Amino acid sequence: HCKMVYWNLLDNKLTNIGGIFDNPKISFSQPYIDLLEGILYYSAEVDGHKDLFSFPIDSLGSAATSVSLGVNTTFNEESPFVKDGVLYFSSDRDKGLGGYDIYRYVLGSNGLVENLGGAYNSSYNENYFRIYDDQEFMASNRPLEVEQSIDEVNCLNIYNRRLKIIKEELPEEDPVHLPL
Repeated sequence: HCKMVYWNLLDNKLTNIGGIFDNPKISFSQPYIDLLEGILYYSAEVDGHKDLFSFPIDSLGSAATSVSLGVNTTFNEESPFVKDGVLYFSSDRDKGLGGYDIYRYVLGSNGLVENLGGAYNSSYNENYFRIYDDQEFMASNRPLEVEQSIDEVNCLNIYNRRLKIIKEELPEEDPVHLPL
């Protein structure tokens, strides 16, 4: 059972958040805070099943209600991350490539959840997808390129991929003068 706590870096103390996060029947994990929007995203496990929720940061400690993110299924959803209004998460839902796959969903769109496919996912578990600047990161327990035993596959390795930045350069020409 996991609780959600607040770590104050100034005095190096952990503080219980309280409110809905005090429920002993729910295990809270994998928080992600969107500081621009003021929203806490997290995974909550009830009766062995994980779903994703959001909660306004300014309501921490209150009895405010969490909001289901609209991607939850009878399978497990975890490791939320939001970038530019797109929710990225991992799920072991059916029709994936195996284990946990990484998915994306445009928040508030009522659209479809999209599996990121074989460029990211494998028959193993892919989690904790993140985008920072021009790089993507994720964790996976897929075997490394070097020979290893099946017992060593239980570790999560961090993978990094640089995004292609498309920069169109305009040809250097004489300026165009338009009539007034």
